[in-house]
Order: sequence, then structure tokens, then C-alpha cells
Amino acid sequence: MSEGTHPPVSPAADHDAFAGLRLERHPPTRNRSLKAYNGADRLLVGAVPMHNQRVLVVNDEHGALALACGANTVCSWTDSCISEVATRDNIRRNALSPDIEFVSADQRPTGDFRVVLLRVPKSLDLFGYQLAMLRTSLSQPAIIVTAGMDKHLSSRIPAMLEQAFGPVERIPGRYKAHCFISHNPAVREDNSTALPFFRYSHVPHLDCELAGAPGCFSREQLDGGARLILDNLHRVSDVGHVVDLGCGNGVLGLAVALQCKPMSVQLVDESAMAIASARENIGVLASDLHAPVSAMQSDGLLKLAGPSPDLILLNPPFHQQFAIDETLGWRLLEQSVQALSDSGRVWLVVNRHLRYDQRIKDLFEQSSVLASNRKFVLWELSDPLKNRG
Repeated sequence: MSEGTHPPVSPAADHDAFAGLRLERHPPTRNRSLKAYNGADRLLVGAVPMHNQRVLVVNDEHGALALACGANTVCSWTDSCISEVATRDNIRRNALSPDIEFVSADQRPTGDFRVVLLRVPKSLDLFGYQLAMLRTSLSQPAIIVTAGMDKHLSSRIPAMLEQAFGPVERIPGRYKAHCFISHNPAVREDNSTALPFFRYSHVPHLDCELAGAPGCFSREQLDGGARLILDNLHRVSDVGHVVDLGCGNGVLGLAVALQCKPMSVQLVDESAMAIASARENIGVLASDLHAPVSAMQSDGLLKLAGPSPDLILLNPPFHQQFAIDETLGWRLLEQSVQALSDSGRVWLVVNRHLRYDQRIKDLFEQSSVLASNRKFVLWELSDPLKNRG
């Protein structure tokens, strides 16, 4: 790998790309230190000239990269429907009409892209999958610009880039971030670097193996919060319509459909990879399910249709990519209040160090701790205060 062989990033160029834009995060956050773009984004948009190019942006969190491309034709390849919502909101906020296409992470981006702006995601599995897809998807010689924040950047990134595209140029770091430039010289038909899409792991509670796509939460093993819910699922009785909110590969909702005989189960997640995993697992377990189970990609419960849920299972995130932000979980809990049936319940499992107590009191008349251990607390919440505040 060479360093410093590419002209240094121009401070004026990358600053000007965002200076005239009003960019905000979605969902809005109470953490004022979190912005809609970071140092890695600044390096990406300033690393190479982009004039009348077809640009592929990958893992653009809030649309900053897409909007900074200006008049170029942009394809945004993302795992997150929240990212798409954020991008569209920022387009409206800036009264722009850019040429932007959105492609889901579980689909292959196609087109004669000459520039790829790739922000390193939190999951190295997802990053490896994206590199393998890009290696066989780029139909023209292209420049691949990759960047990440130093505190999150794995030492494996340069080697992974070299394996996919050959020699890598490393740009001197700035803004607490580093940037790498690769060149895809020609169309490659070699699929030897392709990775298996699904990885299967055994779930003792269900005595079966469930699939997880690259980047799907808890792909390798069951996380502790989900395990605590499964350990207490025998407490569920007389359940009607169930929603597994933030479902990942669908393990909680599928367990209810296997063990509790509900009327219906809906699996909901904002991640395309999670929903692809959940649908695969619905198909594998179809003959054993006691109720119809569906999976839907959605920004929380905003797309929920049909009967109001009688039980919502919620193992909420407290990260948005690398950023720690409890706003995400609080927002899902607030949406649950609005969606629940009058006699409905929420099973909420949270890390013990996260202080949900006051939010629970603000939103529910009744709450009790069903179970806990050293790391997690499982709450049962009912009688939502829909008309308060």
C-alpha cells in the first residue's frame, strides 16, 4: 500500500461541499454533538474530482454524501431505510431536485459508475460483502474512495481493499479520519471473492438454525437481550397480534409463532439485511409456524397496517452505526405507545446501564420488571398514556 501518492485533499474543496447545505440527522437527536456528516464524509467528497460523473455512494447515513455530489447522477446503496428517509428530508430541506436512485443493500447496484464513495460501515461482514459485490458489479473502470473515522477504522480495511481491487493509495489523515483510494481497472467476471449471503447459527431455544445476512444484528450468535426474552416467553398467554420491532433475523417473533399460537406476527426492521434474513427464516420454518408471519422494512412502526398489536417485543438499538444515541430506542417506544391496542403490552429489554425508567413512567401507567440479570432488564409495560403531552 502506498501513502501520499495522491494529491492531498483540498480543505476548501471538501469544506465547500457541505458549507451551503442545511443537513440534519434522522431521527432528530437530543445529542447536539452528533451531526449529519463527519470527518470521513469530508474526506470522501474532497478526495477526487467529480464532474458529470455517475457516482455510487455507499453507507451514506443522512444523505450528506449524496447531496454533496451536486449535479452528478447519484445512486445511494444503503442497508437502512432511515438513511433514505433522511436523504429525502434533507433534499426537501435544501429545496433541491437531485438525480438520486436508491438501491437496497440486499440488491446489486448496476450502472456505469466512475466514482464510488464508500463509507466504512460498523459491520466488517457487511463491508466485505459490499467489496465482493462491487468487484463484480462495476461495469466500467472506476475510482473507489473509502473512508472511516480513525477511532472506528479496523486495521483490516486496507488489506480487504487490496484483496478486492489491488494496490491502495492512502491519503494523509485529516479530521480524525483516513481515506483510501482504489482503482477498478476493468470489468471482472471472477466471482471467487463472493461471500455466502446467509450465515446460519444454532438457536437452542428453538432447536434450529437461523439465517443472518451480512450486517444483520447478532448474526453470529443470539444477543443477551433476545435471550432474556426467550427465557421468559412461557409467560406469554392469550396473545393476539404480535409485532417484533427491530426484529433482526426475526428470532423473537418466530419464537412466538412457534410456541405461543398468536393470531399473527409481523417482523419489522429498518435494515434491508435484517428483513432479508427474517424472510429466509420464515420460509425455512413455514411448516412449523402456528400463525401467519410477515416481514416488513420500515422506519419503526410508521408503515404498520392492520390490527393494532396486542404485544410488541422491543429489543431496541442504542447505536446508529458507530454513534451512541438512545434517541433511537426512545422513539421506537413512543411509536409503540401510539400503535398498541387498548389492552396491549410492550415487552422491552434494555441494557441495565441505560436509564429508561423515566421514559417508561412518562409513557405507561403500568410497568413491572419481569426478569433481569447482570446486563439486561426485561420490562412489561401496559396502559399507554396516549393522551399525555
